[in-house]
Amino acid sequence: MNSYKLLLFDLDGTLLRSDKTISAHTLDALRECRRKGMLIGISTSRSGQNVLPFLKEIQPDLLITSGGALAGIPERIYLQSGIFRRRNRTDDCRRTQRMRHGL
Repeated sequence: MNSYKLLLFDLDGTLLRSDKTISAHTLDALRECRRKGMLIGISTSRSGQNVLPFLKEIQPDLLITSGGALAGIPERIYLQSGIFRRRNRTDDCRRTQRMRHGL
């Protein structure tokens, strides 16, 4: 049995080719990792907005964007506006902890 549970990848220069596309070979490799029970994550310095075009193809289980400033489950953070607000950082931290424990 494989001991890896989560694989994190950068986008630029790792999952993306120089023309900013993802090869069929890379997508096949990600599917094979999922088939073996591994979670797939993206960790990038790109902003959450700049990651959106790649979410449908990669379908990550976890996103870390903006150089680590935002992390979470894609549908909960990046596809629903208003989860993070600057006005109340304490609530944002609590919300993030609840999402993390939901993984």
